[in-house]
Amino acid sequence: MKVTSSGPQTLQMAQGDPVTLDCTYTSSQADIGDCDGIELIVNAKIVSPLFVAVRPSVPTFWVDGGEAASLRCRSDERTVPLLYSWRRESGGSIPPDAFQSKGELLISNHSVSHSGVYSCAVSIAVGKESCRLHLQSLMPPKRAGVITGTIVGCLLIIMIPLIIIWLIILKCNWNQHEKEFSNEIREDAPAPSGIQPTGIKMFCLVIM
Repeated sequence: MKVTSSGPQTLQMAQGDPVTLDCTYTSSQADIGDCDGIELIVNAKIVSPLFVAVRPSVPTFWVDGGEAASLRCRSDERTVPLLYSWRRESGGSIPPDAFQSKGELLISNHSVSHSGVYSCAVSIAVGKESCRLHLQSLMPPKRAGVITGTIVGCLLIIMIPLIIIWLIILKCNWNQHEKEFSNEIREDAPAPSGIQPTGIKMFCLVIM
């Protein structure tokens, strides 16, 4: 870059870029004539500040999990202040309830509707870098295991008493059938002298 200035200026250049600053001299009537040399006086009060800035490095991306999804990006090599901007490339626009603060995008109630590709751009006057992240909404494995275990436990709690009750009913019916069959045999047999035959009644009580 070549810069020619007639007055004070502030320049912002990226680190590593070549810069050429020219000094322009305009002659006047007093300079006409014979001389052995020309003396150039530079006014020290006229200064052009040169501000060398560092381009932002490619930012790193990470997500803080939990009920709320916190998307964060950061550029390690940079010259402050940096300008962060967030954009949703797929899945719609950024949720209206999302909170943006510098390198953070906070989604308070993360759900399937928030899934998509998000990009974070870091920029200053001399350069810009960005990174992308595909955000998905998945049920954590621990929570899925707890739900599965709860369902299986409830089914066992319901089925075990039913199985026990069914076995009790089956046992009572079997015992009653054996007693009735035994009574029929006794009624067919002749009763001993002096002993009157008596009928035996069996009762089975089942508490439901």
